[in-house]
Amino acid sequence: VERKWRNFKKSNPTMLRFLAKHPELQKMRLHDFRHSFGSNLRDQGVSVEDICELLGHNDAEFTRRTYALPLENTHKKAIDFYEEKLKRKLVNFL
Repeated sequence: VERKWRNFKKSNPTMLRFLAKHPELQKMRLHDFRHSFGSNLRDQGVSVEDICELLGHNDAEFTRRTYALPLENTHKKAIDFYEEKLKRKLVNFL
């Protein structure tokens, strides 16, 4: 499968134009999409358990360690989400 992916990247005109604009992605393996899929889902707030199921894993801890690594803003988004919830609770309380 990986060989077909490499051949596709080398022979498809659309991919060649895309990779010319994004040279940092030229070495991207097909399997790397799984990692970015898991990380992007986590960044959007999807639970690791759901990501685990979507990736077909049996062990959520394996998914957490291997595929659902936090992106640059993941923790900031979580803090912002918590802060917004807390503000709403305080407004309703006061």
